[in-house]
Amino acid sequence: MLFVRSCDIRSVSSVFSYNGTIVRSESHSRAAAQPNPLVQREAELLGGEVRDARRRLGLDQREVAFAANVSPRTVFSIEKGKPTVRLDMLMRVLAAVGLRLTAEGRDRAWRPGASAGDG
Repeated sequence: MLFVRSCDIRSVSSVFSYNGTIVRSESHSRAAAQPNPLVQREAELLGGEVRDARRRLGLDQREVAFAANVSPRTVFSIEKGKPTVRLDMLMRVLAAVGLRLTAEGRDRAWRPGASAGDG
């Protein structure tokens, strides 16, 4: 079975214009991408921090979910290290347990798309 979609994309400046058809066979349908092992590990570490902070506060997942205005499943997913949690939901859960997200520089061994053995 083939899936066909036509699209017409034009930029505001009209410098770029595309009018074409995208064809994809069912055998090449989109599959969920496997997360980079390093990204997975970071998500698991962050989830552990959230779980530890929640437990220190004496809260269960439902209470954190209520405070953060997210579903209990979202809290569960964050704590289990799901790497595809929405950023806005993550930020609300972090705030509910007294944490915040910060960014740090990384060495060149870690980069998106690199496997654990690359460097």
